[in-house]
Amino acid sequence: MLYNNWRDKYIAVNSDFLITTSAKLKNLLINKTGVKSENVLVAYGGVDLDNYEKISKDEARKKLGLPIGGEMIGYVGLFKTMGMEKGINTMILALKSLSKNEIMIFIGGKKDEIAEYQKMAKNEGLLERCIFEERKAFQEVNLYEQAVDVLVIPYPDRPHFRLYGFPMKVYEYMASQRPIVYSKLELAEEVLSDCGYGFTPDDQKDLAEKIKQAIDAKDSDEKTKIAYEKVRNYTWQKKAKKIIEFLKLKPNA
Repeated sequence: MLYNNWRDKYIAVNSDFLITTSAKLKNLLINKTGVKSENVLVAYGGVDLDNYEKISKDEARKKLGLPIGGEMIGYVGLFKTMGMEKGINTMILALKSLSKNEIMIFIGGKKDEIAEYQKMAKNEGLLERCIFEERKAFQEVNLYEQAVDVLVIPYPDRPHFRLYGFPMKVYEYMASQRPIVYSKLELAEEVLSDCGYGFTPDDQKDLAEKIKQAIDAKDSDEKTKIAYEKVRNYTWQKKAKKIIEFLKLKPNA
């Protein structure tokens, strides 16, 4: 199927129902296996909005012991997927095009990964403007997402991220009510095209430019409002309801 594995295709064509997390993935599935479109449901990821108590960034920073002044740009999630870079290197290099008042915080790395990126940041003379943290409990993750001025999804233009890797952090970022800057790949575009700031993947200067826009633009609050209104339709409860309704449409499958 998607990974040229006959077993995957066998499972797909012999399934009564198929559920994907993006329209892009649904189309790939149909094109590669020949399954009928009506047998495939697109059910985007979800988030529990009750976990996101509205809090100011200064309050969140105080609770986490983070610097109060200055702009902070955040990334939350695994630092690498299956050994692949996820764009953290691009974020670090983007600091060269940002003011010294702006720092970045990266949450969710393993110790060896943190050491690797710390070394890179040091070699580039940027270590003092970077904060690296290991994985955190979910309650803390929410606070970190609300402690920053901008949240970034910096995925590189690689087949995995371009075709399959829809980031679950999209929905968490939307729920945090902070401006979102994201790699302009088709998967993320499905959800964020009207409520985020898309930059050219792997382009550190364009990333820096979009971060500036997200911080300075007068419509950033409007985009954040749009994102939050949209994410109300991406709760786990609504996703489950959508899947159940889809299954009920084909009772004799």
